[in-house]
Amino acid sequence: MRKSIKAAGTLLLAGLLLTGCAGQSGNPLNNVPESPAETESVQEDIPETMSDAEPDTETEPEETEPPEPVYPAGAELAAGIAALPDSDVLRQNDIADVITAANLDTLPGEVRERLAEALRGCESLTAYRTAFHRITGYTFHAWRDVLAGASAGNHTSTPYTDGIASLVFTGDVCVGDEWYNMQAYHRMGSDIKNNITEDVRNWISGADVALMNCECTISDRGEPTPGKLYTFRGKPENAEIFVQLGVDIVSLANNHAHDYGRDAFLDTMTALEEAGVVYVGAGETLDEAMQYRSFVADGMKIAYVSASNAEKYRLTPGATETSPGILLMYEEENVLTAIDRAAREADVVVAYLHWGTENSTRVNADQQKKRDLFIEHGADVIVGAHPHVLQPWETVNGVPVVYSLGNFWFNMETVDTALADIQVSLTETGVAAECALYACTQSGGVTGFAYEK
Repeated sequence: MRKSIKAAGTLLLAGLLLTGCAGQSGNPLNNVPESPAETESVQEDIPETMSDAEPDTETEPEETEPPEPVYPAGAELAAGIAALPDSDVLRQNDIADVITAANLDTLPGEVRERLAEALRGCESLTAYRTAFHRITGYTFHAWRDVLAGASAGNHTSTPYTDGIASLVFTGDVCVGDEWYNMQAYHRMGSDIKNNITEDVRNWISGADVALMNCECTISDRGEPTPGKLYTFRGKPENAEIFVQLGVDIVSLANNHAHDYGRDAFLDTMTALEEAGVVYVGAGETLDEAMQYRSFVADGMKIAYVSASNAEKYRLTPGATETSPGILLMYEEENVLTAIDRAAREADVVVAYLHWGTENSTRVNADQQKKRDLFIEHGADVIVGAHPHVLQPWETVNGVPVVYSLGNFWFNMETVDTALADIQVSLTETGVAAECALYACTQSGGVTGFAYEK
């Protein structure tokens, strides 16, 4: 990550000026001797320091230490936050376990002071979230994960810099060794730098979080699924290709992740884990496949949910309570449950979906139906794959919806594709997301920008 932590503000303490004064009073001398002799003897007994020295009219002020500043206690701050009303975006129940007196007392006193100042006059919990994010470096949800040591499935964690996170997406990628683009990869030296141009690689690796769709099995085991026209399998070491591209997370919720059976499917998840690449949309059980994966980027918790309903004939198994598979969304209930949970526990929810009609540039009615349901349940960004061609994108109720990014690096054909860069930030009412699509071309086993950058 090319991010840096902004220095926290400092609290200026006023010094106290302490002043004082002292006085003297004397009584008339009694029994003064009458004779000169007696007077001289009395004078001789007077020390020189008292008779000859100049009177001391100045006194040194006493040195005093400035008082220790008094900062708001965690309990006081927690009570103030708890008094803020819920909103449609954020509820007190969602953060009750993190905004505690004990947790807040771990913050430096100066930070607690700034949080207390921001609390004065704040009218909603969602509005205060933005102040908390700016002052501490993390949102409530992200701070919970920081206190716990890490985000779920997270290997990147950056605090607040400018309050904006860059989320990059590509379309379908296949690293199956017998497929055309991988044959070109091996002919060209087995170095992904020869197949994805430098400017594109830099864009991907420079994102806060970059996601690709891994449309194949990664394993040495298994047999092709009977009755399936196209099956893809790559060696376990091919998982390193995603690392070399700077990819943070891949989706396995697609119709090719199970091409070579159960063992190869399990190997795929293992290969990605060992390479340090997070995967989403698949698991050894339904609970695992429904689990969102999250990253803390620019102090915000970004959660990813992925699911598929891409097959006319269902050959890719969905995960169950006792068997591995992908998260299916022919019926939306499980996906809605996953999105609901992510919306409660994260700041930004991304739904990456394998959907639509293959080789069609038109958005179908099922995509539109699911789009509306997922937005209603809390999706802030929706990006799709599977059609293998570009489809339109639009903004619906503030949510960018990219229906299909096409083939990013999938075969030898010359096709148009795109790289989506979605900038997300938090507002006092929710999430702001700005989407930009950058035209790319896949041709002859090489993908690059379609114009000079």
